[in-house]
Amino acid sequence: MSNYPYISGLDHVVINVPDLEAAVRDSEKLFRKEATGRGKYEGGDACLFQFANTGLLLREAEGEFGLAEVCFEVPRADRFLRRLKAIDLGSNIQNRADPYETLSSAGTNSDVYELSSKDCRSLHFSFVERSSDWASQKGEKSGHGLVKAMDHLVIRTQNTDAIMALLGARLGLNLRLDINRPEWGAQLLFFRCGDMVLEVARQLKDDSLGAEEDYFWGISWRVEDAARAVESLRAQGVDVSEARKGRRPGTEVFTVRDHNCDVPTIMLQTPKR
Repeated sequence: MSNYPYISGLDHVVINVPDLEAAVRDSEKLFRKEATGRGKYEGGDACLFQFANTGLLLREAEGEFGLAEVCFEVPRADRFLRRLKAIDLGSNIQNRADPYETLSSAGTNSDVYELSSKDCRSLHFSFVERSSDWASQKGEKSGHGLVKAMDHLVIRTQNTDAIMALLGARLGLNLRLDINRPEWGAQLLFFRCGDMVLEVARQLKDDSLGAEEDYFWGISWRVEDAARAVESLRAQGVDVSEARKGRRPGTEVFTVRDHNCDVPTIMLQTPKR
């Protein structure tokens, strides 16, 4: 496989919510920051939050709610398209509107391409190429707040071989770690995506999920000081657990029990570099 970095990071994540106003209020309280932009996106009301390494799009929808889509950032969209066509993932790609163009003043004028979920194990993936100055624009728009960046996003599966082939061999993400922990009841795969991670989790004793279907499950956000974040969020009326040692050495984590758009959420303090 080529060492060319077909995917350079995570551009944005989409969460479908039943009530946008309630979701925005909860998110502003959770992140301790105001939304970057609001408006109409693909015919519905939507809102955008910007962080240092990705964006979070809340979209009012009907039907299924929760984590709905992951949009990758790629260095060269034309090169990625050629790769996808060469591996039979490019025949059903559709153009999408760019949420940054409609919900913020970024003026990105970028094309977003959506892959068919039928080709991606029921997962909704898209990708976009950004301009060379996009990184500095993201930094400016991320502003202040309790949450600085996304640390990892979790995908649930019951077929690790198939999802490994999709994310690694076909989409080109780097598999950094594959661990099997019976004491946790899980097998975990960690794929590097920019300065964050896509974590794939298989429950060892759970056969309720079909072997050919995966789904987006949860998010971990980075904070500078877990103990202070717990104190700050509790003062705002957010239900969170006590801070505890994380599974990753040198980390502290806590669980967010509400104000999370019904997406399983933890916040994580990483070791000081």
